[in-house]
Amino acid sequence: MRALASTLFKWLLVAVGAISMLDGLLPTSQQSLRIDGHQSQSDSQSLDTNYKLMMIGGSTDHCGVGYEAYKTLRDGDRVEVITSAIFKQCARISRDEQLVHVRKYWRLFSLLAGGLLIGGAMGWIKHTGDDA
Repeated sequence: MRALASTLFKWLLVAVGAISMLDGLLPTSQQSLRIDGHQSQSDSQSLDTNYKLMMIGGSTDHCGVGYEAYKTLRDGDRVEVITSAIFKQCARISRDEQLVHVRKYWRLFSLLAGGLLIGGAMGWIKHTGDDA
């Protein structure tokens, strides 16, 4: 039973890794959306704030952004949003040809995360268990 669970877990890691890599390799989609709201959530332990723009008019309903994009864009603004194919990560947001938000290396991170998951599941990445 334990061997079955281990095998299923490995295949789950391979599947998630493959999907992550596909998200980085597939073409992006571009949508014209309208800003419909702003949300921010602060974490009192790490003193970190997450900023989110709510959007309407397409398949993407929100994007996590930095503070500059959060304060620059207003409710009702029309924006062009480029998103990844599978996870709909907001890679780029622009307003009137002006770049407002960009995640420069999102494709690289998707490929690396997928590769690490697949490599770990297949045993290509070894952990010795030593903390020294």
